[in-house]
Amino acid sequence: MMFFKWLEDDYNRKEHSSIGMSPLDFFMSQISRVNMCKDIDMLNECFLIRVNRKVNKDATLKVENILYETEEKFKGMRLEVRYDTQWLKDNTPLLLFHEGKKVGEAYKVNFHDNAKIPVEYIEGRKVVIENEDTVDFAAKPNPPVISFNDIVD
Repeated sequence: MMFFKWLEDDYNRKEHSSIGMSPLDFFMSQISRVNMCKDIDMLNECFLIRVNRKVNKDATLKVENILYETEEKFKGMRLEVRYDTQWLKDNTPLLLFHEGKKVGEAYKVNFHDNAKIPVEYIEGRKVVIENEDTVDFAAKPNPPVISFNDIVD
């Protein structure tokens, strides 16, 4: 506190021999050269923590031992994750970048909700049931069935 009081009241207001005026007056004389940031979100993004992470096969990644999930299309990709430490304490999504461009967001995994998603194992492979009536078999197509009657005829 005392440092800032000294800086404001003493240092910035007294004339300095090297510039012939106070630092505050010198700054104000150059104010026309100051470019103000028009996009505050872009400015805030510049100060985020940046870490590189490889997205796992299940479209998840870890940041500071917290598991996040993202879109399937990022599986196996190495992405730059940008975040503020406060975001780790709440449910704010982390920003995902690839080659300097924002490509998506990562959301904290909710283990409670994920435990309620119906899952079935078909031929040893885990398949998420989207509806009670329909099952996604796209992971591995069923082989064609040949009956004995088709061969005899």
